Amino acid sequence: MRFYRLIIAAAKKYYKKTTLHDADVELFVLKHFIRMGFERRYMSIKRYERLCAYIEEIGKMLGGWIKAAEKR
Repeated sequence: MRFYRLIIAAAKKYYKKTTLHDADVELFVLKHFIRMGFERRYMSIKRYERLCAYIEEIGKMLGGWIKAAEKR
């Protein structure tokens, strides 16, 4: 939920860098929570792989947004 709020806040702010970096940290934390859930067998490997693919795609989009914000 915090990740989603940070993305919305970054879209509305003029200075986006710090908010986007905070969102990147939240995505990293989410990635580790998902890994821990898989290691504790709370989800199947298929679900884990699907979630990892989604997080990877979100990370690529966020990374592109961060690079664009740093060029300004």
